[in-house]
Amino acid sequence: NGKIKSSPAVVNGKVYIGPDDGYVYCLNAYDGSLIWKKSAGGFIQPHFASLVTKRSSPTVVNDRLYVGSLDSNIYCLNADNGNTIWKYKTEGCITSSPAVFDGAVYIVSQEPDLGALYKLDATSGNLVWKRTLPYYIPLGGGTDMHASPSVGDGMVFTASNTEAYYGINAATGDIEWTYRDEAAKEFIVCSPIYGNGKVFLIDKFSIVCVASRNGQTLWSSYIGEELYVSPSYADGKLYVVTDQRSVFVLDATNGETLDRFVTSSNSWSAPSLYGGRLYVGNNDWNVYCLADPTL
Repeated sequence: NGKIKSSPAVVNGKVYIGPDDGYVYCLNAYDGSLIWKKSAGGFIQPHFASLVTKRSSPTVVNDRLYVGSLDSNIYCLNADNGNTIWKYKTEGCITSSPAVFDGAVYIVSQEPDLGALYKLDATSGNLVWKRTLPYYIPLGGGTDMHASPSVGDGMVFTASNTEAYYGINAATGDIEWTYRDEAAKEFIVCSPIYGNGKVFLIDKFSIVCVASRNGQTLWSSYIGEELYVSPSYADGKLYVVTDQRSVFVLDATNGETLDRFVTSSNSWSAPSLYGGRLYVGNNDWNVYCLADPTL
């Protein structure tokens, strides 16, 4: 009963999705039948946060579903029946998706006067720490904190709308390093992606690879097309979708282009990989299934 602006999670034969009607749905992955639905804040009247195109996508770990809401809460639900296990109220709307790692939940809240990264205990929902992030207030209010965190090497990686990405100590919440590009303001809707000791960032028309521990630039690959979607990483390769109808395969060790495919329209869908095939949603109303010729 609403537009779907989040990505589904598929676990153990179930599909979990959160459309704009304020509910989380659990569907049978094989026939689409409804297993349960649960209100996660209900419908939120349009305002600065609900006008954006992005929504929090559910994350399922150990039979628990974690998702953020425009009502400022992060919800932890029983993945089998949808019952609420706990919820934690932040100080602003949540459009980013939670990262769950090593017993903790990390999520970004776009609060009225600041941006904030929260670390919560995944079992109890108790606050471990909160890190405020630099911000600027765009026209209409809010901080447009849409990038979702990723975790690796004892660090949490996230972004703010001050043209910056951050490497944050996962234990203490301290900012260890900052990568900044003053030209990339509108492109920081993309989430940093961690893989094998590296973090991959969208830097306007380029993909930049930095070291996870210190943020040192390892390589930069100029794509030459607008990048609004986070890349996907698997098996030493990056899969990149552009706003000019291209799908690139890059070597994650040096950024070299291995292959390129052109679709009939642009895409704002992050690519997914399964069984040696790449799946990409497209604005031509199609889902593309591509075989990776580099495999």
